[in-house]
Amino acid sequence: LNIRKKFNVILGIHNRTFLLNEIKQKKINLNDYFALIQDLKIIKPKIIIHTAGLTNIEDCERNIDFTNKINVNLAYNVAKACKELNISLVHISTDHLFDNQGPYIKEENKICPVNIYGKSKAEAEIKVLNINPNSLVIRTNFFGWGPFHRISFSDRIIESLSFKKTISLFKDVFFTPILIEELSNIVHDLIEVKATGIYNVAGNDRISKYDFGIKLAKKFNYDYNLIK
Repeated sequence: LNIRKKFNVILGIHNRTFLLNEIKQKKINLNDYFALIQDLKIIKPKIIIHTAGLTNIEDCERNIDFTNKINVNLAYNVAKACKELNISLVHISTDHLFDNQGPYIKEENKICPVNIYGKSKAEAEIKVLNINPNSLVIRTNFFGWGPFHRISFSDRIIESLSFKKTISLFKDVFFTPILIEELSNIVHDLIEVKATGIYNVAGNDRISKYDFGIKLAKKFNYDYNLIK
């Protein structure tokens, strides 16, 4: 909401229409580079925040070619178009990039993706920065309200608890999630100081998926005993 107060926000969508009266929507084909260039010339954005991607881990494992098309090729097209039209680019990456390197990761750790999704995002980072070195790449793992057609991890927990259904979460899977509003504010702070390159933007706490669910239940006054 704070971002929408300061900026004119346009949501680039593929094949859906959202009920968002306060945000302009524009259907864009990221796979067609020349069509993308023409759309951007009409819209004339100062900044593009690229979040489009295939994020379902199982789908990525089942179809590597399609994953690379969505997560790598489209990111490359956007980065190239931003370079050509002198548009600032923020590319949202992931923290699924480090495997078997201990419970805490340092800035200097070498990339070792945990899955096909991570591998595709790692390749996208390289291609984006090679074609457009002034891009800002954000490695993160955010949570918040998801769209109606694809509920988020936190949505799934809240939905189950609201209907008093049990839900199973892992005690041995850890992450450092950050609320999407906080991530958005940090990204805009980085934009204002003209930051470029890779930045790791994470939450303050390393937490298991199970403990995250417990905290969420308590925050919304649901029965956390339903979380198994």
